[in-house]
Amino acid sequence: MNTAKIKGAKGGSSSTKRATIAPDSAQSKTYIKILYGLSEGEVEGLANGLQSVYLENTPLQNPSLEDNFENVICDFRYGTLDQDYIEGYPDISSEVAVNVELKSDTPWVRALSNQDLDAINIRLKWGPIRQTNPDNGDVYGYTIKYAIDLQTDGGTWVEVLNAQLSAQQ
Repeated sequence: MNTAKIKGAKGGSSSTKRATIAPDSAQSKTYIKILYGLSEGEVEGLANGLQSVYLENTPLQNPSLEDNFENVICDFRYGTLDQDYIEGYPDISSEVAVNVELKSDTPWVRALSNQDLDAINIRLKWGPIRQTNPDNGDVYGYTIKYAIDLQTDGGTWVEVLNAQLSAQQ
């Protein structure tokens, strides 16, 4: 019986190259304001304080009165005629999802016909702003540049925002 012997040696350097991953400098934070109106007329209050208020089936406080969420502020009104307004809600607003993918070579224009508007909030979102080199695994960030122009009543366009977001540079 003949047995084959296999011999070989590794060529090149004695250590492998580790992928270079740039630090992530574009952390995301989202803030929300929620206003629940849960009664018609005067009410007694919450049965168990902040344990009675839930976000995604989780109470704001656990039975030991420890917070389950950070930076949450609750303000309660009993439904009386002389109660104060809730701060942070001096007006009426609504959000409309547009779901448009923006491309650098095609501007997006949105016309609004509501004569009662006095402000507009625009929320932009994007996925990770990084790319991976498939040859060596290095991760590099890139920059997204964007601008918002406003035209009122057919007048000239005025740039109201010109910004950029960079990550892992």
